[in-house]
Order: sequence, then C-alpha cells, then structure tokens
Amino acid sequence: MAYQLMLIFAAISCFVAIWILYPLAIRIRLVDSPNERKRHNGEIPLIGGIAMFIGFVISLLLAVPDLNQVRGFLIGSTIIIIVGALDDYNEISVSVRILLQLSAILIMSSFSGVILSDLGNLFGAGVVKLQDWSIPFTVVAALGTINTLNLTDGLDGLAGTTALVCFLSLSCLYYLSGEIALMPLLFIGVLVPFLWKNLSKVRKIFMGDAGSMFLGFGIVWILVEASQGDAAIMTPVTGLWILAIPLIDTVAIMFRRM
Repeated sequence: MAYQLMLIFAAISCFVAIWILYPLAIRIRLVDSPNERKRHNGEIPLIGGIAMFIGFVISLLLAVPDLNQVRGFLIGSTIIIIVGALDDYNEISVSVRILLQLSAILIMSSFSGVILSDLGNLFGAGVVKLQDWSIPFTVVAALGTINTLNLTDGLDGLAGTTALVCFLSLSCLYYLSGEIALMPLLFIGVLVPFLWKNLSKVRKIFMGDAGSMFLGFGIVWILVEASQGDAAIMTPVTGLWILAIPLIDTVAIMFRRM
C-alpha cells in the first residue's frame, strides 16, 4: 500500500510542479518556438522534465529513509537535469553536453557501483565477464541510452510513452520476481501527469532535453541494477528487448541522416 501511495504522491507532486512552473517558463522564455523543423502551434513551455524531476525527487526523499542509498542517483540526475535545462534554454555545444553527461554516468558507475560487470550467458558458452572493461562498457551503454531516448522525442507523447512502457516492463519483472521496485513506480507516477499535459490542447507542455535525458538516465540506472549481481531479476540481454523500439528508431535515424 505504501508504494501505491508514493506512486499517487509522485503524480500529484509532478502535477503541482507543472502548475507552478508553467507561468514561470513563459516569463523567462523557457519555451519551444515553432520553426522549419517544429510544426507545433505557438510557444510551448519546456518544463515537463523539470516537473517530473521535482515530483520524482520529493517522492523518493519521502520514501527512502537512508539517503545514502539514493545519493548517487540524486547527484547524477541533478547534473542531467541541469545540462538538459541549459540546453533547452539556450543550446549548449555538443562537447559540453556530452562531458556533463559523462560526469553523471561516472558518478553512477564509479561512485555508486552501478556497472555492467557481465553480459550474462550471451553466446550459450557461459557468462561473459567484462572485468576491466566494465566501466568503459557501462559508460558507452549509458551514454547511448540517454541520447537514444532524447532522439525519440520528436512527436507528442512519443518519448514519454516509450519510457512509460520501459518502466511498466521493469515493474512487471520486479513483481514477477517477488519484489516491488520503488524507482520504476515513481517514474510511472510522474509520467502520467506529464503525458496528460503533453497530449492536451490546453496549457500544453513539452518535456524538453531535460526530460528525455532524465528518463534515459533513470532507465539505464534501473536496467543495470536489475540485471547485475546476485539480486538480478533479469538477464542483461532482456534490457535490449525493453529498449528495442528506441534503439531501432535511433539506428534508423542515423541511417536516414547519413
């Protein structure tokens, strides 16, 4: 019951954050204006990611008694939100953006120990251990996931529903393993009010780069935690199936652009 209440509280917190941030975004010009690539009508506030982050963090702080358990995620996701918000407000260079993303990923892998140590029984000949390649492989995988979800954010509701499916899948896997995962449920909670306002015609909002990168960071963090160690609830290759649609879409985008 406590987890269900936290999911509801996350949704309410995100909705309140959207309500407060909407006029502020218009005042400071944190908006997405239509151009030759963007066909929407009018200026849309880019506050979805910040609102989801606020709702998620407030709920997480209330649900977790020992903050040391989530300190790495809070620091890493804060960096991700800041770089995303800066990029939404006034585009920053790709090199600075990647550098800040790398700093968040290194906090995840080096500080919190959330790393891909093996790829499971990938080829049917035993578990593939990464050993010295664990952190480099984790960095590449995390960087790819964060930017993969960012690339899918091209239509109303697309990145949000893609992330929602990922978190629902992870929640089901945890449930089938006899556990209830707090983080996937909180992400589901904040995604529902965002999608409601993103698909609405009244006071519409976008998640912006801050939102897509925050969701990507959350997905890769949970996927790595859920697939590694003695407490793993799935094999590493299952993560590829969960991310199949955005991964295939990203490859297709790369080929089209080339």
